[in-house]
Amino acid sequence: MTSTDTQPVHQRPKLVLGCMEFGRLQPLDVSHQMINSYIELFKSSNAYKSQTLEFDTAYVYGGQFGISEDILGKLDDNIKKEILFHTKANAKAKQNPSLSKESVLIQCKESLERLQLESVHSPPLDIYYLHAPDPNTPIEETLSAINELYKQGKFKRFGVSNYKSWEVAEIYYICKINNYVLPTVYQGMYNLIARDAELELLPCLRKLGISFYAYNPLGGGLLTGRYEYSQGDISHKEDIPEGRFTAPVVGDLYRERYWKKSIFEAIDMIKQAVNEYNQQNQSNLTLTEVAFRWDNYHSKLSGQYGDAILMGSSKPEYLIANTKFLAIESPLPVSILSAIESGYQHCKQDVARHWPIFK
Repeated sequence: MTSTDTQPVHQRPKLVLGCMEFGRLQPLDVSHQMINSYIELFKSSNAYKSQTLEFDTAYVYGGQFGISEDILGKLDDNIKKEILFHTKANAKAKQNPSLSKESVLIQCKESLERLQLESVHSPPLDIYYLHAPDPNTPIEETLSAINELYKQGKFKRFGVSNYKSWEVAEIYYICKINNYVLPTVYQGMYNLIARDAELELLPCLRKLGISFYAYNPLGGGLLTGRYEYSQGDISHKEDIPEGRFTAPVVGDLYRERYWKKSIFEAIDMIKQAVNEYNQQNQSNLTLTEVAFRWDNYHSKLSGQYGDAILMGSSKPEYLIANTKFLAIESPLPVSILSAIESGYQHCKQDVARHWPIFK
């Protein structure tokens, strides 16, 4: 199957709500309003009628450590009962910043205290991830902690994120040899211009029976078309409109990942094709819709393998619009797909690898 092949409706990847922005741009009350709107749209959508609500967060999300988890934890228990929750251990933890056994055990304990799930779900977490590699801690020690948490009944599925494909294989076989819980989910960067995962990572995941949960479907907002390269050099965030590229903690990472001339040129190629299609067909197709429909119908993601798209939004109106775009059950026109492929070929040498470097 190539990137331009379409998939039957039943093969569409799942939808998971990414909760990175809760607490950073939106306070608790607005975040809860956004969640309620999302749940209502999700339940009413034909595209997701057979799916369960899944929410993805992390210790480091929300602009300050623990804020996103805390906001989710304050949801009514009756709402939380409908949702499967995912969170992550991170080597950048405020206390004991590592993935040592002690740190992982403490991070999970504190995450569960913030999420307040132990009286709601058993196990309380659907997925517990290692957020990114810790080069200073032997992976065997980290995996020992993960298995201990699993035996304690803290999570159902073990996930890894932002690891190289060979590291995923190493983790898998260390777990297998030691009779530890095996990783069954990988969370990584993937969208219509960032496809490095197709080369080695996805074949590795398919071989090991690991689902792929793709984050950055909009390239941190770049694939909405609201940014221009001329708005600011990568080192001058003050000239860039507010968003993921100016955010505390992750702003530098996102500018290094996407703020490159060839990527903007590729996006302009797709924009031009969208504009021409709209003029010829009297339609109102948007770049955002194109990005999501590509994920659902033309990418390597497939519901057959339990894959998912992680969709997060910084504002209520974006969340509503994006959820509706993702529910569209239709592949893209050939002219748009051709422009996407041309754009990808133009910029692929400059796009970040599937294992972003966290500084």
